[in-house]
Amino acid sequence: MRNKFLGTGEPGYHPLRKAAVVLAGLRYAALHDFSVLYKAVLSVLVLGLAL
Repeated sequence: MRNKFLGTGEPGYHPLRKAAVVLAGLRYAALHDFSVLYKAVLSVLVLGLAL
């Protein structure tokens, strides 16, 4: 994404690229911090039961 102050980076907005960065960050957090992992697992279970 382009930095409007420095004028560097790629122009445009790419929602799929942003989603990939978010998922990579969640993966890193889940693998390196147990509290994030168990909260993510519990969230998935609760959402599964609710549906």
